[in-house]
Amino acid sequence: MNVNPARPEVVDLAHEVGDILIRKVADVDIGRLRQIEVRVTRLRDINATDPGYAEMVLFLCAAAEGNRSKLERAAREAVRLSNGNREIAANAAVALCSIGNIDESTKLTQQIFEKFPDDKIVLETAISNFQLALHFREALSAWDAYERLAVNHRPKNLDRLRKIIVDSAEVIKLHGFTDSDLQHRLKVGIASLRKQGFEVRRQSRLTFDDGTFISQLFINATPKVCAEMNFEIAYALLDAFEDPAASVFSIVCRPFSDAAGMQTLELTA
Repeated sequence: MNVNPARPEVVDLAHEVGDILIRKVADVDIGRLRQIEVRVTRLRDINATDPGYAEMVLFLCAAAEGNRSKLERAAREAVRLSNGNREIAANAAVALCSIGNIDESTKLTQQIFEKFPDDKIVLETAISNFQLALHFREALSAWDAYERLAVNHRPKNLDRLRKIIVDSAEVIKLHGFTDSDLQHRLKVGIASLRKQGFEVRRQSRLTFDDGTFISQLFINATPKVCAEMNFEIAYALLDAFEDPAASVFSIVCRPFSDAAGMQTLELTA
């Protein structure tokens, strides 16, 4: 089916939602998001804009709203309709990672890494997503590919990011764990929050000088409720594992108001 490329109006709407995500607007105007969703859906349905790009705008809206089911559905559809378009797939991988969909984000990140091994934006995305998902070997592989590009103007935090990835990988091995061991524990922590009715809105990783680290999960809750949920995470880990790997890392939830914004990538046509 022949479709029109993403029309300027839809690109502008993508930028509007992307700005909300980057600035992490606390009081999102749900009414405005609904207007954007209705308009973009209408243009998609009458074949007036690229359908994959339209679905990207929809999953960005879902990310701004904090609606995991809508985000996952639109992200899958965007990737399918766009045939793995670099920009759309990379944004989908970032969005899925941010809400704690570890497996799907990692799979998609690996696909775009393999498809675009010499792309600066893809490699920066891969390094970030892999380390958040505790896939340290893959993160270092992406870093090595990035180094081969000899990028002159790269984000200042990437050099430090490589060091903390190496340090974390070494401390995991030192204590007799594997990346997979910690990934399972992270997913149990995320599942325990969902069981209590909370969705992960953002993820981050805080690493200490010795390589140990904290996986931080940001949810819509007060500090007091987050403290209660941290007990739930601890109980879930102790129930699922003989050793929760506390010598290597911990999982904590924090209020979404403390999170950094989600960086979208190249919202172009």
